[in-house]
Amino acid sequence: MTGKDYKWFFDVYLREAQLPELIAIRNGGRLEVSWKVPRGLPFPMPVEVQVDDHLFYLEMANGSETIVVPPTAHVVLDPEARVLKQSDAADDYRKWKEAIRKGG
Repeated sequence: MTGKDYKWFFDVYLREAQLPELIAIRNGGRLEVSWKVPRGLPFPMPVEVQVDDHLFYLEMANGSETIVVPPTAHVVLDPEARVLKQSDAADDYRKWKEAIRKGG
């Protein structure tokens, strides 16, 4: 036993068909990062964010966190792709592979 409650983890990954989506909104020198999950379930999954050459670990205790970033900084969410989440790129790839399979 870890002594921690991971119900939120199992509620999202095992009881929901849709994967959580990681959302980032830049507002001036602030980066707001949040999880969008089915039915608004709690999802405090920590995530790494790379800002230029610096790596930040966001606790995401309430499912969101805001950090200060330079307005021109290059930002990459989950740069090592460690968290299972919805990905438009992966969805587009699956659609492309299916189209090829069907001969289109």
